Amino acid sequence: MVARKTSREQAEKLTFRLAPAYAEKVFEAATAAGISPNQFGRVATMAIAENGFLGLSRRLAFVEEELIRLRKDFNEVVHG
Repeated sequence: MVARKTSREQAEKLTFRLAPAYAEKVFEAATAAGISPNQFGRVATMAIAENGFLGLSRRLAFVEEELIRLRKDFNEVVHG
């Protein structure tokens, strides 16, 4: 009988399927970045593992706030 791998060992090689809508998003993002969908999945997984979901959410909120500030500054310069 073959010994089953531990959860820690299983985490070294992940395999999962995506719903077609998510698969398309991964394909588009990977293509835009010039990397393979597998590389995109690896990078995305490492980023979430490193920063967690909340870290990603905070970063996106910061980018959104910065974009709003830049738009306001731009409008002030262009429209006086």
